[in-house]
Amino acid sequence: MRATELVNKCVGAAYNIAGRTTLAELAGVLSLSSLNVGVDSGATHIAAAVGTPTITIYGPSDWRDWAPVGDKHCVVVSEMKCVPCHIKGCKGSGRSLCLENLEVDKVQEVIRKDLEKIL
Repeated sequence: MRATELVNKCVGAAYNIAGRTTLAELAGVLSLSSLNVGVDSGATHIAAAVGTPTITIYGPSDWRDWAPVGDKHCVVVSEMKCVPCHIKGCKGSGRSLCLENLEVDKVQEVIRKDLEKIL
């Protein structure tokens, strides 16, 4: 499971609740969070709905159509020219290179800036 791999790489305390909550429980956990970082998914939108700041990573979908609105919410988008293509996976492969090749440094920089605003 990818969530377990991520938790195992964390230096500090981390808890894996992937697939172990109801939607209501997830909303409760997200309401207690200082920041939600993730891809365009239900969890991101739930976090925004309960007032938690978000940083959302977008690939083939257009952030202008889906991103939570407001100054508490940021987006990270690949700089590939094909973005947004609205296709699930490059050339029907099921893998989106715009997400796979997104520089970690780019995401980390947005997170750093957001944490500075929060703290």
